[in-house]
Amino acid sequence: MAAYVVNQADALVKIPSKLRFSPPTLKTSAGQLAITTAFDNVCSKIKQLEGFPLEIVAFQSVSAGMRGTSTIQAQPIDFAAFPVKPTSSGDLTNAIPPFVPVHDVVIQVEASNAWPDDYQAVLYSLAAMYSRLGQLLRASYVVETTPEWLDVLVDGFVFRFRIQVDRRLALLARRNDETATAEATQLRLQFEFLPLHAGGIRAFSQQHTFFTSAVRIAQRWVAAHLLADEVPFEVVECLVAYAFKPTVAIYSPPASALAGFHRFLELLAKFDFAETYIYFF
Repeated sequence: MAAYVVNQADALVKIPSKLRFSPPTLKTSAGQLAITTAFDNVCSKIKQLEGFPLEIVAFQSVSAGMRGTSTIQAQPIDFAAFPVKPTSSGDLTNAIPPFVPVHDVVIQVEASNAWPDDYQAVLYSLAAMYSRLGQLLRASYVVETTPEWLDVLVDGFVFRFRIQVDRRLALLARRNDETATAEATQLRLQFEFLPLHAGGIRAFSQQHTFFTSAVRIAQRWVAAHLLADEVPFEVVECLVAYAFKPTVAIYSPPASALAGFHRFLELLAKFDFAETYIYFF
């Protein structure tokens, strides 16, 4: 009975069989190993490229799939199993996979004084860098470039690379208008907050075995109540992390994913969010 109670929510975060993954879906640990290996391989390949205008300092994954908390765990997709063209009757149902998650990655490059002083010129330079990076990688991977990012298909996973350029924030700070403020806020979210958050969550999950599974169940609960658009995924991660902290002497960290989820619900029900701050890390 105890085993049933502990595991009864597992079905909520398993990959539905109707999602046509090929090869057959892997176990969670195998899926995480596969995406980590693919990520390490493509990052190593990019670091070894010659002809890129700036030295690449580091890569920072900000994807929930990479840190193990995405509701549907990362699994490789065999794109070769899906026809590129529709059937003779024009049916496109099986022409593409039903869902292709994109895993965001921040590329940190060396500081340079060569960036232009005009903001639009910086964007043009970035677009040229994505194009150049795509050209260099095209011999090894399937790539898709845009002026704002670079998508790379690696071993069944799609990684979206964005280059961090601090010069953009400096130039936006010179403009005193709402558009610049909104764009600067978005840039700080992408290149400052999300990498810090991802690193903190990844470190926390290594300390608590059942944390990632509890997050996945909590996210399903939030989505089931039609709150997924109102409560960002990162907030759910932080709330579950807080629920795992032994904030009361008689509490110890939850010993199962379901216990962590119950602690999350108890936090939502009893915590005075209007009057009190929550400190996560």
